Amino acid sequence: MEGETNIIVKTLYISIIKFISDLQLTIDRGTYLTVIIGLLTVYAVALAFYQFTASFHGGTGTRAGAYLGINLVEYHMKKGLGICSTVISSRLFWVFFAAAVLYKPIEILFGEYFSKKTIFVLNFAWYVYCILFFLFFVFFFFRCTRSVMGLITFTGYVNTEGISWG
Repeated sequence: MEGETNIIVKTLYISIIKFISDLQLTIDRGTYLTVIIGLLTVYAVALAFYQFTASFHGGTGTRAGAYLGINLVEYHMKKGLGICSTVISSRLFWVFFAAAVLYKPIEILFGEYFSKKTIFVLNFAWYVYCILFFLFFVFFFFRCTRSVMGLITFTGYVNTEGISWG
């Protein structure tokens, strides 16, 4: 039974690799520029939202903003965004980000030294990375939103300055 499972897994692995190398994915200039501009835009919007979330105090001037020397808003933010903040601030994230941005120029300069199948596999990896990058920032955006909503609930802050009551 275990031998059959190994054969099935090995066959599946070979089939996936063959499928990826036979896709013949190419990255034209328009697609590359659109995706890179999208990556940079999503990153900038997410960081701006993160900055807003990190600087949100939610009216803590009316309540105690710290407990035992710990800023409660900062604690709540770290608790809500833990893994996202860690991923964005890691060096590996920046290496992958730089690789995604510089991939096409490097492919143009050194592509003749690689086989077509290798280029197709690298193009597939680039597309997968870009999709995962976008999905990560969607996840990050929802985590930031959830943290802000949690802070509003936590601090009891409701802005009613612009509301006319009758």
